[in-house]
Amino acid sequence: MNLYAETLLYGAQIASMFFLGGPVMVRAERQKSLSRNPGWVSSQSEFLRANRKVSLAPVLAAGILLEALLAVGASMASPAALFAVHIPGCLLAIIALILYYGKQEARLRELIPKDTVQRAPLVPRSLFRLLSPWAVIPLITLLAASLCINGYGYFQGIIPVERLLGNVALIGIFSALLVSGFLNTIKRRPYRVSAETDGLARRFELQLIAAVGYLLAGLAVYHAMGSIGPDPVFPHPPTLLHAWFEGTVFSWERFFLDPRYRIVDYTATLFLMMLSVWVAANRFHRKILAVDFGRPPSPMEV
Repeated sequence: MNLYAETLLYGAQIASMFFLGGPVMVRAERQKSLSRNPGWVSSQSEFLRANRKVSLAPVLAAGILLEALLAVGASMASPAALFAVHIPGCLLAIIALILYYGKQEARLRELIPKDTVQRAPLVPRSLFRLLSPWAVIPLITLLAASLCINGYGYFQGIIPVERLLGNVALIGIFSALLVSGFLNTIKRRPYRVSAETDGLARRFELQLIAAVGYLLAGLAVYHAMGSIGPDPVFPHPPTLLHAWFEGTVFSWERFFLDPRYRIVDYTATLFLMMLSVWVAANRFHRKILAVDFGRPPSPMEV
């Protein structure tokens, strides 16, 4: 892809994450903090007035800084600089924002007394009660298919053992991340706004994890298919992990220039853009952002 077309693509990704999805998530996190004890919050007018809104300046500043760095990378005509901004740069900014806002919300939650009313869920929470099996079964099938392709290639002698180890290690990492995400969402404490809001939150979080899972599973299949044969799609290690297993140096130059390797980067970029739009527009965020904690809440069965 043309360097300037890549710049526009990465710029759109950064804008969608830091100017669209990011602010919604920050505001929703403040609403979640206030939902710790809606009854107490609604009775504390001064506290609510001081803490109802959260500053979006850090997330917007991070987006502006990344866009500026991206422009610098484009002016240098450096694919490496563009990559450094839109992947490691974005990741570092996101981690810093999570730590910053996490500390802010933790401090606020300490000021809100725990709700003394505790109720058990009427229906036990489980993955398939919150998410359709047909949202998960194809995901499991894709991961299993990637393992089968690797196994077939190995036993037929058309995938080297070093490449096999790299592929299987990634599948294991992806699977562990998905299982951990599903379990944490199911078991986390509820949002004490309403049972409907908490149910929407869990379903959305599980759908989000499943969507990421499909991207990772598709990547696992692509790596498996691309490793087969005497003239494979990936004649060289497709990731740093593969390079480690294969005992060779990962070629960044090839990664930046070869379309077979670039397609993963482009797909992930488009996926992050769509994910940001989804985060901003989903029903759960619309609902929780509309909650008025100045009104006494109705009882919630959780």
